[in-house]
Amino acid sequence: MYEKAIEINPDYAEAHYNFANILTDYFHEHKEAKRHYERAIEIKPNHFGAHNNLGLLLARNFCEHDKAKEYYVKTLKINSNSSVTHNNLAVLLEKSFQDYGEARKHYEKALEIDPSHTQDYLINLMALHFHEHERAIQYYEKALEIDSNNVSAYIALANILSYGLQKHKEAGVYYERALEINPNCFEAHYGIALLLINNPQEPEAARKQFERALEVKPESDVAHYNLAVLLTTHFKEYDVAKRHYEMALEVNPYYAEVYYNLAVLMESKFQEHNKAAEYYKLAFKLKPSLNSVEVPNILGFGEMLIDALHQNVIKSSAPNSEL
Repeated sequence: MYEKAIEINPDYAEAHYNFANILTDYFHEHKEAKRHYERAIEIKPNHFGAHNNLGLLLARNFCEHDKAKEYYVKTLKINSNSSVTHNNLAVLLEKSFQDYGEARKHYEKALEIDPSHTQDYLINLMALHFHEHERAIQYYEKALEIDSNNVSAYIALANILSYGLQKHKEAGVYYERALEINPNCFEAHYGIALLLINNPQEPEAARKQFERALEVKPESDVAHYNLAVLLTTHFKEYDVAKRHYEMALEVNPYYAEVYYNLAVLMESKFQEHNKAAEYYKLAFKLKPSLNSVEVPNILGFGEMLIDALHQNVIKSSAPNSEL
């Protein structure tokens, strides 16, 4: 339908915009979607939805974070009262720029505009980066008083207890409670795996939890990454580890740490030095800091949040709407 509309009128901005939404949401044709968002903006420079969604697309599928930030800022110039865009910009600032102060301002602005907007992102930010653990715990305990089957609240409490306060045993109780309510809870399986991986006597149990998490969510790049690390360090199953690194890259071809660890593996265990050099080059291009610092093997809470909260970003679905 939209293709036909564009064929009839190539300067129809809404057709380009809506076709881009379909291309990225249903067909995962992100390059083509990017072209149509850009065309919509070229035709209609103040198109709110196209700016917001192009920013989202650039951040999520192209790792072009600087450009994504530019588009979000332009979106807010079009409509400074968009809770959607304030939230999206906050996620980007937190996850990709580690600018936690600015991220907090935009989360708070989103809530000021729309009090019904979830506070979870702001509360997680405060717990993780501002060490406001007690406030976060009170928030989630209150949520459980309202709904004792709130799986997200159990997961959040477990994360705060484990990675904020180092209370791993108590965290495990909350992860298990989440699994009692929802046996297919990815975050609970993944969180338990991270708890177990720090126990040298529990590698098999950790492996089972990572594998279970990937049964639930096979598109989790970070779970593939951490399972690959575990398979390398504890089980010496290098072929299987290599396969999981490759699956992580199928999901996220911009994952610098995966390229780095895969390079080490190819060099040290497979003696494929040319391939290793290629992976090192890609890793350093994506993240130059990897060239000068040691890469952590297991990615913990911060990286888990990047994965688990990746869907915080919100797409504008209504044509040129002001959400």
